[in-house]
Amino acid sequence: MRKFALAGALALVAFACTTAQAGVITNETDWQNAVGTWETENFNDTTLNTGITLTTDNGIVDGALYPDKFYDNLVDENDSTTWSFLTPIGAWGGTFDLDGPGGPGSSINVYRGNALVFTGNIPNSLAGTFWGFASGALFDRVVLKEGPGTFQERYTMDNMVYSTTVVPLPPAAWLGLGLLGSLGLMRRMRRRREV
Repeated sequence: MRKFALAGALALVAFACTTAQAGVITNETDWQNAVGTWETENFNDTTLNTGITLTTDNGIVDGALYPDKFYDNLVDENDSTTWSFLTPIGAWGGTFDLDGPGGPGSSINVYRGNALVFTGNIPNSLAGTFWGFASGALFDRVVLKEGPGTFQERYTMDNMVYSTTVVPLPPAAWLGLGLLGSLGLMRRMRRRREV
């Protein structure tokens, strides 16, 4: 019974720490308050900010077609768009319109880092709305892929924001880490009594 209780407690701590590593933020002011300092790529020309590289199957930065926006069309699960950062970042976001050109599609799954850690899903209902995340660890790329559904996802993104700030773990994660340490200490004390 104790083994199950310990395993359950460890699973709870692992879940709390994993979900705390990157939090989705859908209010731009809240995102700005969380990160403190940031830079903006406003797509007002075809030259990206220094240190940013774009790799995409279908996306374009074209001031004539979609002024001051990045346009992309994720046709199927094989298409992707990757934003790479020379200086690692701790937070990323933008103003998305997935309802725009062509109507709502499938949605967009967002991954971060070289290990492609799933970070969140941008719903297909967003229309000129901010979506971003802040992470407890630095990463050097953000990958966008078509989300679940049967339709291709056409979208625009305006004012891509990013920050080199690492957002500290929330209090719940520290509580989880404290619980884990307490469990380890209790186990060690029990082993001493058995010897």
